Amino acid sequence: MQAYGDVVTPPTIKGCHRVVPMIQQWEGKVAGLVNRCGEKLSDNIKLAFLIGMLDKEFAEPLINNRMGDKGLDYKTARGYVLNLANQKASASRRSEEHTSEL
Repeated sequence: MQAYGDVVTPPTIKGCHRVVPMIQQWEGKVAGLVNRCGEKLSDNIKLAFLIGMLDKEFAEPLINNRMGDKGLDYKTARGYVLNLANQKASASRRSEEHTSEL
């Protein structure tokens, strides 16, 4: 039962530096659910959980920019979010480097 709880109640992801590891951790729990219980989540369900895990900083651009008329699948949404997180983390590092130089 714990395996189900870990998958269906993921924590909210806050901060660009936490996006990649927390999504990977959740996907590991999803894989564990498949291995232990034989339960596989559909891509639509995984997409719903992914959007639910994201804070406003990541959920809104995903919904506004990627969920147009053509819809959205989990793999595309995941890629978009990871790319956005990496861009924000990189910009944050550049800003910190610039500030430390002053």
